[in-house]
Amino acid sequence: QSSIIIGPSKFHRSQNINSCKMPIDLNEEEGEQDQGEQIRISLRLAPGINDPSLEVSSDPIAVPANLRRKGLSALVNHLLERRAPDENLEDSDQDDEESSSMLPALPFDFILNGKLLRMGVEAAVRRDGLSLEEAVEIRYFVAQSAPRNSGESQTLPDWASALSFSTIVMSEKISPRYDGFVFCGCYDGSLRALSSNSCATITSLDRAHLGAIKCIDSNVWSATADQEGILVATGSMDQTLLTHILSVPNSGSDVVEKPVLKLHCTYTNGHSNSIESLALTRSSADEYLLTSGDWDGNICLWKVPTGAGGATESQNNSSSSKKRQKVVSNTSASGSESNGATTACVAKWKCHAGSISGIAWGVKGGSNKQHLITSSWDHR
Repeated sequence: QSSIIIGPSKFHRSQNINSCKMPIDLNEEEGEQDQGEQIRISLRLAPGINDPSLEVSSDPIAVPANLRRKGLSALVNHLLERRAPDENLEDSDQDDEESSSMLPALPFDFILNGKLLRMGVEAAVRRDGLSLEEAVEIRYFVAQSAPRNSGESQTLPDWASALSFSTIVMSEKISPRYDGFVFCGCYDGSLRALSSNSCATITSLDRAHLGAIKCIDSNVWSATADQEGILVATGSMDQTLLTHILSVPNSGSDVVEKPVLKLHCTYTNGHSNSIESLALTRSSADEYLLTSGDWDGNICLWKVPTGAGGATESQNNSSSSKKRQKVVSNTSASGSESNGATTACVAKWKCHAGSISGIAWGVKGGSNKQHLITSSWDHR
């Protein structure tokens, strides 16, 4: 079988990986010394990685069949002539000079048959039923380090079930003390605004909903000249959909004030089951759109009120004022202030056979048209 020998600069098609001219440790752990059984692989950069400095030859190479991610990462670094983290060169001063001139090693991740490699190469090949007659193609890319824990945390009274983060566009009116907010919804129906720096609760509503908050999204709110803050949308198992506005105190105020969450609008006549996902988008300078998905696979589209009164009514989905008043009274009983507007959905679609697990707005290609992306428990 044809394979290659790894040298300092050129590839020679003649031998296998055990004939490397430079030292390289492919063992994952101590005790994994059996390199008798081998498998041929072909390494290629993952799609979307356009960095020629990370590209290695795609010629087939024979490696131990039980090689895993760590060993493959050492192999790619060797092919790129990058210094291994624990490489000890004690041969001569010349070797030390060569080592110091080499770039540091990079951690790599690997994709085999569309899946991240988390086992030995041969085990992954046999799991997916791939042929060993030809070289197995493995895609690689630079691995991302896990985020470090800052140590800041806060214990909440119930499960934290939904999160959103927003920053305020700083202006002379906004106090510089508040540069970012984390909004957290809990299973007890409470809604909290926390500092992005310290995770301390800045303001909260103990009973924003009667049921668990399942989804949350936020966006900068500046629909009118006298209103600046953050628009926060929440959906709940109690079938209610609400928006609140977090008003941020002005920087010129002599009185030290904290941001306040106030009910902005109640969205009615849309869902008859638990609201599982939602997404906010700013479609224009003075227009916001809100979409929400429920347990039954339905999606509703709403226009967020921006005027003084704020209420709008869909011509295709109008209902009696008594029904709206009932929904508002139920929401008021949950703890949110009752002076918000009410609005009905603009459109409603049955999009999935299962629960809507995710919704996102996006712009496709070079067009300015908003596109809606959804996912569901129906595997679509």
